[in-house]
Amino acid sequence: MALPSMSFCPTIVFMGIYFTLSKFYLGALFAHLNARKRLKDTSVGYRSIHLSKIPQARSADGE
Repeated sequence: MALPSMSFCPTIVFMGIYFTLSKFYLGALFAHLNARKRLKDTSVGYRSIHLSKIPQARSADGE
């Protein structure tokens, strides 16, 4: 059985890193989606801020 050439080895290393990182990204995506669902179910409610009730800041020249 012949050994692969040295130019083939970096490709295998890249593929190993690529597949490992894709599993990490997929796991992070699923964790994000699960946490979002759990937080949505346990939230008390949304608070809304009406922009018309926020006092406007005065400018430096007094206008």
